[in-house]
Formats: sequence, C-alpha cells, structure tokens
Amino acid sequence: MNASARLVTVELDLGTQDIARRHLGNDPRIDFVTADADAWLTDQPPSEQFDLAYVDCRPGKYLRLDDLLALLKPGALYVVDDMLPQATWPDGHQPRVDGFLERLPDIGNLRATQMRWASGLVVAVRV
Repeated sequence: MNASARLVTVELDLGTQDIARRHLGNDPRIDFVTADADAWLTDQPPSEQFDLAYVDCRPGKYLRLDDLLALLKPGALYVVDDMLPQATWPDGHQPRVDGFLERLPDIGNLRATQMRWASGLVVAVRV
C-alpha cells in the first residue's frame, strides 16, 4: 500500500482482530472495525468506494453481494476464498457455494475467474 492508501478490516471476533492489531496496529492507514459484516454493509454510505474487497464471510459473498459490489469502484478487484470443498464446512454449505459460483457469470458488472488454488479462489473485477 502506498502512503495515501487506506485499509478497512471488518471482523466480529475480537481474538482474530487482536492478532491483526498486534502485527499491524501501528499503521495509521488501517481502520480496524469490530462489527458484523452485514451490519457494516448496512452502514456504508453510497459514496464509499473501494479498490479491493477480500471477502471471507457470508455477507458480500452469499448474502448482499450486490450491496458489496456497489461499494467497488470500476476496475476494483473482488476476491473471495473457500470455493473448494473444505472438511470444516457445516452440513448444507456446498449448495451455497455452488449457487454463488453459478450466479457469477450472470452478474453484469463483474468479470470473474475461479481458481483452483489453496482453498479455492474467485478473483473478479468490477466493470
């Protein structure tokens, strides 16, 4: 990130957030938000615009995808993980992933590529 960049991280779990704060907490470019991602999406003004969204939760991926995409500038990257089956998934999660992947080609303002790397990624750009 350059000196004028800003990073907003939204995490509900304080333990997880504390790890990030321990390593990155002195960087003034980072805004650590302790919140549920769904509530955070609700609170974002329409003028808020981001260059990158890395989504590792249901809101912005399986829920409220359109709301998250509305926060991305044209040309912004949208990245999600956990697209390949995981032993830790709860029962009934696979159809949610399948539905998300099936929907991607029909989203007119998004060009996405699925990658079979690590836990499975989707890397997309908002057009």
